[in-house]
Amino acid sequence: MKKFSHWFCFGLSLVLLSACPKPKEGAQTLTLPDGGKIVYETKGSGDATLLFIHCWSCNRRYWDSAMAELSKNYRVVALDLRGHGESDRGRKDLKVADLAQDVDALIKQLKLNNVVLVGSSMGGSISLAAAKDNPGTVVGVVCVDTLQNVEIKTPEDLREGFLKSLEQDFRAGLAKFMPMVFAKDTDPKLIAWAVEQASKTDPQAAVSLIKDLFSLDLASWMSAVKVPIRCLNSDSSPPLGLKTSVEVNRKYADFDVVELQGSGHLPQLERPEEFNRKLRETVEGLVKK
Repeated sequence: MKKFSHWFCFGLSLVLLSACPKPKEGAQTLTLPDGGKIVYETKGSGDATLLFIHCWSCNRRYWDSAMAELSKNYRVVALDLRGHGESDRGRKDLKVADLAQDVDALIKQLKLNNVVLVGSSMGGSISLAAAKDNPGTVVGVVCVDTLQNVEIKTPEDLREGFLKSLEQDFRAGLAKFMPMVFAKDTDPKLIAWAVEQASKTDPQAAVSLIKDLFSLDLASWMSAVKVPIRCLNSDSSPPLGLKTSVEVNRKYADFDVVELQGSGHLPQLERPEEFNRKLRETVEGLVKK
């Protein structure tokens, strides 16, 4: 009888485990509260979830290497922001805060918890807003080549010149700008791929977002985040060449930085192995807190 009871309990356990729903993998579509649609994909499983948020005029493909590596230990999620990749386009007045609301909707729809937001460039700003809106759910923020100094604004002449080139000819403006953000030794094929991906972005959304980015008060956004903020930043951060000011940023948040030597603005593409290793180390420090 005891032997039967043992095998019965074992079999019942297997049935219950198999009945537990597993997160769906692959590309899926989420309908947002306003009716818009965004495409996202998930991989892996684990006690923590990494939610990858790409940069301006990029898409979720920029995270392919990081997703493949980090999914070995974590559940990983990447999305195409509205106006980018395969997600909806057509909104003329997109703001960074709108994209943060979309991220918030994704977190709630997927019932994510113990989340580390990983945001590249503009994705870092989005991560700050989404972290503020999800206390208790988001346990840390990792920003990639951004937040070098939240008290510094982009010089006005650079802002105006960049916007003018985008408004005159979006694709030509991107073709001129994108090579400037990579390290000098970057494979030209990678740069060409990045330009091609960027050219798929909704021009109206891109221009609206870059205008909004230039106006953000990132110091106040950072102050509102009550979880650790970590940056993986280039040591040269082209095209502006800014160094990360830990002292300034620590006035506003629990902040620290890891500098990536010899990388440009997109280390997840330029130095994927080093980037993935540093990202893993950073995430491990956040989820163990």
